[in-house]
Parts: sequence; C-alpha cells; structure tokens
Amino acid sequence: MNDVLHPENCGIVEKSLSDEKNRKPVGTIQSVTRDYYIKMAEEDEKAYHLFLQLKDGETLSTNEKIWLETIIRYVSILYDNLHLMNGY
Repeated sequence: MNDVLHPENCGIVEKSLSDEKNRKPVGTIQSVTRDYYIKMAEEDEKAYHLFLQLKDGETLSTNEKIWLETIIRYVSILYDNLHLMNGY
C-alpha cells in the first residue's frame, strides 16, 4: 500500500459499534480532513478500520478509492474464512 498511496501514517484502528457511524457496511470509506478510515470487519461489537493519514494537500482519487474498497472486500472475505476455519 505504501508503494501505491504513499500515506504519511497508516494502521488498523478498533472502534466501538455502539457509535452509529461505525455501523456502515464493510468497505465504506469515511474521511476526516486528511485521515481516511476504511471499514474492514466487525466482531464482538467492534469495528476494525484501516486508517490512512495522507500528507498535507493530498487526497484519494476516485480510482484509489475504488482500489481500496476492492482490496478491503477481499481482506474481509479472507478474515471471515479464517474465522470459519477456526470455528469462530
């Protein structure tokens, strides 16, 4: 991802599902200034988001958003399958 988007900072963030804005579908992109949160999965009343912080003045293009949504959907399917294989 760093080779494609060149974020200043990135990681995985855990958020509570009690907050209504975290109840959006997997793959949903939320942006706050230069920070982007892309929902990857839900488990035990928690939502897991990919966090990207872009450099000042940078934004995601439409193609980059589509690429991220696609990658996150694949990740969520892998995550679900791992849970099924492990009996969760």
